[in-house]
Amino acid sequence: MIKPKITEIAVVTSNNRVYIELFKFNKNTQNIDIEIVITDSKLIYKGGGDIFFCSFYTEDYLVQQGINDKWFPNEGKGVVYCKKITKEFILNHINSIVENIEGKTWKEIAEKLNQYFGWEFENYQGFKEG
Repeated sequence: MIKPKITEIAVVTSNNRVYIELFKFNKNTQNIDIEIVITDSKLIYKGGGDIFFCSFYTEDYLVQQGINDKWFPNEGKGVVYCKKITKEFILNHINSIVENIEGKTWKEIAEKLNQYFGWEFENYQGFKEG
């Protein structure tokens, strides 16, 4: 069986992309978009991999946006609600998912990861001539 391996986690802002280790979290961080690069653990080269996405929101942020706590949208693929956003919380959440995935092929792994995260190749049809 093949296990996925995280090669990179970055915070994506409107004008930047910063490795999570370098991002300055503060107590006021209320929403954040994350990009995760994951590859097949059996590959020997460094770099590359498929890109998966998720977003974290605090409950306070949703209330500030006018969403009543009784009407929070359901957590869905790539969306996580939490009391406080910290680097540790994000890493623990992502790792707890990735560590429990395995498959016979990379396609199988990526499809399983896609149940939890947005995926750059979701609904990809490929190039069709004609």
